[in-house]
Amino acid sequence: MPLLILILFLTSCLKHPRNSEETWTPVSAEAQIQTELESPIFNEEFVCDPWWERIQDCVLKGYIEKALAINPKSLMADAKVRLTKAEALFYGAKMLPEVRFNIDATNQRLSKNGIFGIFPGVPFNFKQYETNFEFNYEFDFWEKNQNRMRAAIGEHEAAWAERAQARLVLSISVADAYWQYLMLEQRDQAYTQIVKKYDQMIELQRRLKAANISSNLQILPLEIQKEAYVAGLHKVRQNKEAARFKLQALVNPNFDEPIVTKELQVEEYVPLPVPRNIGLDLLHRRPDLTALKWKVEARDRERLSAQAEFFPNVDFAGLVGLQTINPQKLLRGDSLYGQWGPAIHLPIFTGGAISANYLAKDEQTFLAILEYEQGVVDAIEETLTSLRVTQELNERYQANVRRLQEAKKMVELIKARLKSNLNSSLDVLQSEVEALRATDEKLKIEALYFRSLLDVIRSVGGNYHEES
Repeated sequence: MPLLILILFLTSCLKHPRNSEETWTPVSAEAQIQTELESPIFNEEFVCDPWWERIQDCVLKGYIEKALAINPKSLMADAKVRLTKAEALFYGAKMLPEVRFNIDATNQRLSKNGIFGIFPGVPFNFKQYETNFEFNYEFDFWEKNQNRMRAAIGEHEAAWAERAQARLVLSISVADAYWQYLMLEQRDQAYTQIVKKYDQMIELQRRLKAANISSNLQILPLEIQKEAYVAGLHKVRQNKEAARFKLQALVNPNFDEPIVTKELQVEEYVPLPVPRNIGLDLLHRRPDLTALKWKVEARDRERLSAQAEFFPNVDFAGLVGLQTINPQKLLRGDSLYGQWGPAIHLPIFTGGAISANYLAKDEQTFLAILEYEQGVVDAIEETLTSLRVTQELNERYQANVRRLQEAKKMVELIKARLKSNLNSSLDVLQSEVEALRATDEKLKIEALYFRSLLDVIRSVGGNYHEES
């Protein structure tokens, strides 16, 4: 009884930050089991929504699936999931009894001037044989070990969410590089056709000059415009090679292997399903926000575990085994020995280490909450911005489609007038150049539009449908 009174007195003398704010409430076994059922330890159903399945492009799907399978970023995310799972299992093991088996044979020498020197016949040099079972169990009254385990579980759940985010970002990067490559390939074809049209116009003007119908005043502007498009063609090809290298880096480390593509059919992509309304509950399912939420849970559990350090540890330890200096007698009953009993460990003076550790964990929890709140604000801003840009680009795209249709109709009209000698071949070539220019402008808008759609997909975590 005097020992118990002394322990309670020393515990009350400990300096506990925010002691008046934090209270410990016992948790029943039934409530604990129910909590575990409602929050499974390893939720392996959290995966990134395969948004690319809604696009009818088997080539793009193949590239994305290949990147998810072999890209180092995806593999690193998988490794982090396995790592955090192992750490959760490690801390979970701390809640179970620890049993060890020992066996040893040690040479010993006793001092003749020690306490054994007064006993006659005691051997001072001998070999002792010993085998025993050692066990220890710490009673987790203050849930220190349980909160450590739950903190590790939170890190594991955060790792799953970060894996989903890594897969989302990787799939978007593959789609962006793929679409940009397709667009640049079509722009390459458009620029090549424009340069050929200018060559034909220059050749016609030279023939007219030879017949004294034209002069250099008509040829020089065409040559200047042609050089501008030749320079533009080189730039387009450089950008196309850059997009190809980016795509190969994501899906195939062999940069010499050619890129497999299909002819771009705009109706397969434009418009992609853009949600008419986006609620905050949709943003709440973003993988990066989910990861931040689980990190808040993990930091808070670490804080509670640090708080438990202020209270005494109670454990039960024991040892049972056989010990002898004569190996033939090791298995005899009189070689049996053992010890067992409870133990209480109370931190009295630690130089403020326990208080400092608790305050550090408390601030880490506060920082995690702020990071989550900032992440929500950034997600809302990113989503609104991407939707606004997508809507504007969609309007520009529709306007360019109408312009291209009008340019093609003009080409057909001038060709018809050529048959009636109402227009010349130069007029036909000039109208075809205008149609190709309209095609190039449409392709540039499509490239920007696709990129903005990917921004929308990223901003909502890929978890949306047209009817959202």
